[in-house]
Amino acid sequence: MKVELLSVPGCGACVTLGKLLDRLAVEWPGFSHQEVDLSVHPEVASDYGVMGCPALAIEGVVVTTGALGAKRLRKLLIAHGAGPGSQEDLVRLP
Repeated sequence: MKVELLSVPGCGACVTLGKLLDRLAVEWPGFSHQEVDLSVHPEVASDYGVMGCPALAIEGVVVTTGALGAKRLRKLLIAHGAGPGSQEDLVRLP
Protein backbone atom coordinates (compact mmCIF):
# COMPACT_ATOMS: atom_id res chain seq x y z
CA MET A 1 0.00 0.00 0.00
CA LYS A 2 1.41 3.38 -1.01
CA VAL A 3 1.36 5.95 1.81
CA GLU A 4 2.81 9.40 1.15
CA LEU A 5 3.43 12.28 3.53
CA LEU A 6 3.36 15.54 1.59
CA SER A 7 5.35 18.14 3.48
CA VAL A 8 7.49 21.26 3.31
CA PRO A 9 10.60 22.28 5.28
CA GLY A 10 9.90 24.26 8.43
CA CYS A 11 6.44 22.77 8.94
CA GLY A 12 6.22 21.62 12.55
CA ALA A 13 3.10 19.52 11.98
CA CYS A 14 4.84 17.83 9.03
CA VAL A 15 7.78 16.86 11.25
CA THR A 16 5.46 15.52 13.94
CA LEU A 17 3.41 13.48 11.46
CA GLY A 18 6.62 12.14 9.90
CA LYS A 19 7.82 10.96 13.31
CA LEU A 20 4.47 9.25 13.98
CA LEU A 21 4.65 7.47 10.62
CA ASP A 22 8.26 6.43 11.32
CA ARG A 23 7.14 4.97 14.67
CA LEU A 24 4.33 3.03 13.00
CA ALA A 25 6.81 1.65 10.46
CA VAL A 26 8.64 0.07 13.41
CA GLU A 27 5.49 -1.13 15.20
CA TRP A 28 3.57 -2.44 12.17
CA PRO A 29 5.35 -5.14 10.13
CA GLY A 30 5.18 -4.36 6.44
CA PHE A 31 4.07 -0.72 6.87
CA SER A 32 6.12 1.95 5.14
CA HIS A 33 5.67 5.46 3.85
CA GLN A 34 7.39 7.93 1.60
CA GLU A 35 7.86 11.61 2.37
CA VAL A 36 7.54 14.03 -0.53
CA ASP A 37 9.04 17.50 -0.11
CA LEU A 38 6.64 19.79 -1.93
CA SER A 39 9.20 22.59 -2.10
CA VAL A 40 11.33 20.29 -4.28
CA HIS A 41 8.38 18.68 -6.09
CA PRO A 42 5.66 21.37 -6.41
CA GLU A 43 4.09 19.41 -9.26
CA VAL A 44 3.02 16.76 -6.72
CA ALA A 45 1.03 19.38 -4.78
CA SER A 46 -0.57 20.46 -8.03
CA ASP A 47 -1.33 16.88 -9.09
CA TYR A 48 -3.01 16.15 -5.74
CA GLY A 49 -4.68 19.55 -5.45
CA VAL A 50 -3.01 20.08 -2.08
CA MET A 51 -3.00 23.63 -0.74
CA GLY A 52 -1.87 22.93 2.84
CA CYS A 53 0.59 20.78 4.70
CA PRO A 54 0.98 18.24 5.99
CA ALA A 55 -1.16 16.11 3.71
CA LEU A 56 -1.43 12.33 3.76
CA ALA A 57 -2.14 10.37 0.59
CA ILE A 58 -3.00 6.68 0.46
CA GLU A 59 -2.92 4.92 -2.90
CA GLY A 60 -2.80 8.26 -4.72
CA VAL A 61 -5.71 9.88 -2.89
CA VAL A 62 -5.30 12.62 -0.28
CA VAL A 63 -7.19 11.38 2.77
CA THR A 64 -6.42 14.23 5.17
CA THR A 65 -4.57 17.50 5.57
CA GLY A 66 -3.33 19.19 8.71
CA ALA A 67 -2.01 17.94 12.01
CA LEU A 68 -3.02 14.50 13.32
CA GLY A 69 -2.58 12.86 16.69
CA ALA A 70 -1.31 9.30 17.00
CA LYS A 71 -4.71 7.74 17.70
CA ARG A 72 -6.45 9.49 14.82
CA LEU A 73 -3.57 8.60 12.46
CA ARG A 74 -3.78 4.91 13.40
CA LYS A 75 -7.55 4.89 12.88
CA LEU A 76 -7.23 6.63 9.54
CA LEU A 77 -4.58 4.21 8.27
CA ILE A 78 -6.51 1.13 9.41
CA ALA A 79 -9.76 2.46 7.94
CA HIS A 80 -8.03 2.87 4.56
CA GLY A 81 -6.40 -0.57 4.72
CA ALA A 82 -2.88 0.78 5.20
CA GLY A 83 -2.36 -0.65 8.70
CA PRO A 84 -2.64 -4.02 10.36
CA GLY A 85 -5.94 -5.35 11.58
CA SER A 86 -9.44 -4.70 10.45
CA GLN A 87 -12.29 -2.28 10.99
CA GLU A 88 -13.21 -4.21 14.16
CA ASP A 89 -9.76 -3.43 15.58
CA LEU A 90 -10.57 0.30 15.53
CA VAL A 91 -12.72 0.04 18.65
CA ARG A 92 -9.85 -1.55 20.59
CA LEU A 93 -7.27 1.15 19.89
CA PRO A 94 -5.97 2.86 23.02
